[in-house]
Amino acid sequence: MSEKSYPSQSQDRFIVRLPDGMRERIAEEARKNNRSMNAEIVSRLEQTFNLVSAAPLSKGIKNLSSNIKMLAMEAIVISNYASSLEQYLDVVDPGGPRPPRPSFDEAALESGSDGDNG
Repeated sequence: MSEKSYPSQSQDRFIVRLPDGMRERIAEEARKNNRSMNAEIVSRLEQTFNLVSAAPLSKGIKNLSSNIKMLAMEAIVISNYASSLEQYLDVVDPGGPRPPRPSFDEAALESGSDGDNG
């Protein structure tokens, strides 16, 4: 009579030494989640790997957000500088030609928004 084979018999195995109380904690969480202790451990490892792989993305998003805020502040400074130049030109060359001035929502820049509602 041949012995029945299960897929888990061919999977990698790794013996882990658990600190006191850890086995009971894993067993309790596995019961709460309706899965085996092995499935609980594998699930938690997978979650950890997903968090670690998302960490660089999160850092990149924070850097982008910081750069956007800095650019918004620079745009406000440039806008103020342009206003000062216009006032100066009004004094030294009243009614003279002026280049068109780009418009933007300064309040949106100060709040970090792009001014779009969509």
